[in-house]
Amino acid sequence: MRMGWQPYSLKIGDRYFSYNRLDPSGSTLGIAADIAEVVTHMDHEDREVDAEEAGIYFAATIAGNVLSKSYMRGLSEIVEVAANPKMNAESFANRFAGSFVPSGIAAIAQQQDPYRLEINSMIDAMKSRVPGLSGTLPRRRDLWGRAISYRSGLGGIYDAVSPIGSRRINPEPIDREMLRNEVWVAAPKRQVAFDGVTVDLTRDEFKGAYSRYAELAGNGLKHPAWGKGCMDYLNDVVTGKSEMSSVYAMRSDGPDGGKATFIRAAVSEYRDMARAKLLEEFPALRAYVEAKKRAMPGKYDF
Repeated sequence: MRMGWQPYSLKIGDRYFSYNRLDPSGSTLGIAADIAEVVTHMDHEDREVDAEEAGIYFAATIAGNVLSKSYMRGLSEIVEVAANPKMNAESFANRFAGSFVPSGIAAIAQQQDPYRLEINSMIDAMKSRVPGLSGTLPRRRDLWGRAISYRSGLGGIYDAVSPIGSRRINPEPIDREMLRNEVWVAAPKRQVAFDGVTVDLTRDEFKGAYSRYAELAGNGLKHPAWGKGCMDYLNDVVTGKSEMSSVYAMRSDGPDGGKATFIRAAVSEYRDMARAKLLEEFPALRAYVEAKKRAMPGKYDF
C-alpha cells in the first residue's frame, strides 16, 4: 500500500481507481477478485477441494466483500468486536464517538487537514472530525515516517465529490526490493522499551511522541555515518549508490536471506537512535523513564 496499491481497484496507467462503491457491478468484480486471490495463494493440494470446502471459500469471499462496503461498516465493526473484544472494542468505541460529529463537518475538517490522524481516545475521535481541532492531533505515519494523506493527487474537487477513490503508484526503490524478497517489516510499536522501561507512547502526557518516533525512525533522523535517514539510506543501498551497496549485493535473496537480515538490521538501528532522540525532545517522557528506573527492584538513590 505504501507503493500506491489499492484493494478492489482497477489499474489504469500509473493509478488505481476503486470500484468498491460502484454497486452492483462493484460487488461482482470484488467477489471475482477475492476468489482469484484465494486461488492464487493455494498450493496444488489445496486446489483439489471438495464441494463443501469450495462452498466455504466462496461464502468467505462474499462475506469479506460485502462487509468492506462503506454502508456495511457498522455491521463489520460489530462482527470484529464480537470476534475479538479485547483487541477491537476500544477502537470501535472511538469510531462510535466520532460518529456523533456530522459527516458534513467531518468532510470540511478532512479538506482542511487531509491526513490520517492518531486517535487514541473517544475525545480524539471527535476532535479528528471537527475543523480547527483536527489539527491538534498528531498525524499517522507509514513505515518511512511519512504522513498518510487522504488526497488522491487529482485535486480537491475530485476528492470531495468522487465516489471513486484513487491512488497513484509511486514506489520507493526499497519498497520494491522488500516486495521482491518478501521482507515484511511492521510499523514501530506503540509500546516502546527505554533501558528496560516499557512506555506507551500514545499516553496523553506524551502527546505526539509516537508520531514523532515513527517520523524519526522512518527518515527524519540522519545517521552519523551516512548522513541520511533510514529510507534514503536503504534506497541508496539497493540502487547501488551507497558504499554499502557492494556488501548488500553479495547477500542472498528471499525472506530468510542475507538481504532481508540487512534491511531489518538497518531499520532496527534507526529505531534505536530514534528512541534516544525522543528522550531529548520530550522532557516528560525522559522524566517518566528515569522515575520508573529509580523505582525498579535493586535500584537505590544515595
